[in-house]
Amino acid sequence: MITFDNILYTPGFRSNLISVARPSTKGAEVNFKNNKAVIKTKNGTDIISAMQSGLLYVVNMDKIQPTAFMVQSKQKLTSFATWHRHLVHAGAEAICQMMTENLVDGLNICGELSIGGLCKDCIYGKHAAHPYSDNKPREKDVLEHVHIDIWGPSQVQSAGGALYFMIIMDSFSSY
Repeated sequence: MITFDNILYTPGFRSNLISVARPSTKGAEVNFKNNKAVIKTKNGTDIISAMQSGLLYVVNMDKIQPTAFMVQSKQKLTSFATWHRHLVHAGAEAICQMMTENLVDGLNICGELSIGGLCKDCIYGKHAAHPYSDNKPREKDVLEHVHIDIWGPSQVQSAGGALYFMIIMDSFSSY
């Protein structure tokens, strides 16, 4: 087990970050190979693995054990919603499992043992774009419905000296 002290809590951040130096100062080993990062304990047990995505390494939360997120709250009663956020928006079942199997030292929850479907970040994370379901009849002829958009002023003039750009599109033909 690795214990981190002096953790910074930034509720406005949309992701949780960990510096590579933090686990290594606690005796863990951090290996980078083939676009993958693995954090191991002193005895060689894998704690967390992450795949490279651009310049960051992203942990696949679906393949991680709940024990990787052991947290201690200094024996203070904390709401279920707070634990949900601290544990990277883990599901209610996983948090209840951590509590019943004593996987997290100091996991003391006050109040209901559910999120109640009110976690705004989880709701936004599950949103998906849907096609427009306009029940309006389609146009039957060219120029029946025309869309016009004007953009500008531009900071740079075009070759012809223009600072504005106008788009005209016909709904029927899409030209």
